[in-house]
Amino acid sequence: MTDSGWVIYKRLLGYVKPHWRAFALAVVGFVVYAASSTALAEMMKRLIDGIQNPDAAFRFFLPLFVIIMFSARG
Repeated sequence: MTDSGWVIYKRLLGYVKPHWRAFALAVVGFVVYAASSTALAEMMKRLIDGIQNPDAAFRFFLPLFVIIMFSARG
């Protein structure tokens, strides 16, 4: 096999060309999923910090925070 990786990749992208909208939507979906994975870790840190040092505002927004956190992840 003398084909380079780039030549093979370009050939495979030729098959995707008729479906470029779905491919672009999938790429955007993967980016959103990756960002939400990182954000989930940060949100969990804030949730644990808030549980350890609760104040009145945090207790009020805790249920909403949990719902938003898992809805965004879903």
